[in-house]
Amino acid sequence: MTATSSPPRPSDGRPRPADDSVPPSAPPRAARRWTLPAAVVVLGILWLGVVKAIEWPALRRDTFAAGVSTDAAAFAYAGELLRHGAAPYLSYWDHKPPLVHLINAAALALSGGAVWGVWWASFVALAAAVVLAAWTLRRAGLGAGPAAVGTALYVIAIPAVHSSNLTEGYAMPLQWASVLMLLGTADRVYRRRYDVAAGALLGVLAALAFFLRPNLVGAMAAVALTATIEAARRREGRRWLAWTAGSAGGAAIVALLVLGWLAAYGAVDAFVDQVFRYNMIYTGAGLRDRVKAAYAGLEVATRHAPAMLPLAGWLAALLQRVGPARAGRGERDLAVLTLALVWAPIELALASMAGRPYDHYFVPVLAPLALLTAVLLRELLAGLPRGRAAVLAGALAAAAALPALADFARGLDEPARNLRSAQVTAAAEYVRTRTAPGTPVFVWGHAADVYFFSGRPSASRFIYPLALVTPGYVDAALVDGLLAELRARPPVLLLDQRTQLLPPLGRWDPAWHYPDQEATTTRPATWSATPALERFYDHVARHYRLVDSVGPERWPVYRLRSERPRSAEAPS
Repeated sequence: MTATSSPPRPSDGRPRPADDSVPPSAPPRAARRWTLPAAVVVLGILWLGVVKAIEWPALRRDTFAAGVSTDAAAFAYAGELLRHGAAPYLSYWDHKPPLVHLINAAALALSGGAVWGVWWASFVALAAAVVLAAWTLRRAGLGAGPAAVGTALYVIAIPAVHSSNLTEGYAMPLQWASVLMLLGTADRVYRRRYDVAAGALLGVLAALAFFLRPNLVGAMAAVALTATIEAARRREGRRWLAWTAGSAGGAAIVALLVLGWLAAYGAVDAFVDQVFRYNMIYTGAGLRDRVKAAYAGLEVATRHAPAMLPLAGWLAALLQRVGPARAGRGERDLAVLTLALVWAPIELALASMAGRPYDHYFVPVLAPLALLTAVLLRELLAGLPRGRAAVLAGALAAAAALPALADFARGLDEPARNLRSAQVTAAAEYVRTRTAPGTPVFVWGHAADVYFFSGRPSASRFIYPLALVTPGYVDAALVDGLLAELRARPPVLLLDQRTQLLPPLGRWDPAWHYPDQEATTTRPATWSATPALERFYDHVARHYRLVDSVGPERWPVYRLRSERPRSAEAPS
């Protein structure tokens, strides 16, 4: 039998550590490698909590964040309707899939109808995304320093594009969870049961993202493409089939649950019309508009973290993946590099699909940019001493953090934020004090928060009236539906928000359109006063009179001339 070597013993006879440079009290290496990313996560969540509490002070008073009130308030009001048993897409009109409405309904159920429940739902999703970002970048084998800096730059970039209670924010943790699934199988041997389960979870995540908004499936598409490329390289057809079957099954389960829920309310046709038919028109942009939107979105997404970092990271990933440097790399590392190459282009293409450079559309782009930055930093820091590497990493994070802090400080007293909140508060109070509970009202504009805070129901399902000014979608039947609702439950008060997205109620202007075609887009006006809508203006002129204005923005207030329009009158 061969004698085994034992650690050398000092003169006192006690075993000594094999490496004298490591003191007995040093923490385990696994613990040390997570310390820096964990610190970034804690600080990042605290920072985002402060930012969101100031941007949207829902923890202190009933309000929605300025600039996102249109969508955030509509989702909350839709959730409130669902919470009380209303039918989706029949009690309200919205071109977003139902998951965001269900999230709002659940949040409001937990808070007893208070808006702070929605604030917490939005913030928990944001915090989960930060935790999963750090976990994913560390699990990717990029090193503690690159993972920490990538997470830090991700956190720093979020306030520039993220708006609370929007679909993109709820999809953020789903992105990172999808990548974790890829990492969990990349360096494992094929096991059918495990790979089918991993694929099923990916399918569930993809379906959840789809039912938030169809173009939020970029991370899942990138993971699926990466898995396909790597399976082909490794000639693992059985693994690819297991992933595919599992993904299809997981997605089908979620889809059947959602469609079954819609069918129970008889709302499948309305869902298809609003979410699919309308969005096909809404996203009908040309290549030029999409390229312009992609450029503008990438610019705002890299406002505080230089775009050169992820761009250089993409080139570094390309060289490592297809060049001589790929020799000797592990399976997980190759999968990470493949993902880094395909993820950002997919997210950017999906975010710019509508041809509109809205900041929040580009929230999904932040995650692949963080991954690319971490890939680059791994190469930059690899040959440096630990001290110099820490200095360089800290300098990069500080260079991004300082402008972000300056932007945040400048936005604290933004007049628009205070004006919007004051206007909605005044309008809701006006409605509440001049109508009895349960009395329907109607706001011609994008201000569902007036319904939410006044406690008065909308007289129509068009709490978000863009459908009524969308060429190619609005027709006589849609306007007839609006008029039928207003005759069945005549709103005592009608408020005109006078938003630039809708023609004002004061007079019918058949030439109205938004935006200015020549100035902003190569396609016809996105919204315009179509001839079918004139009948709604005639109805308002016949049955309502201007009686007041309300709030600092002086929204006109119209009141019903009589208690109820005559049921026998000819259609107006």
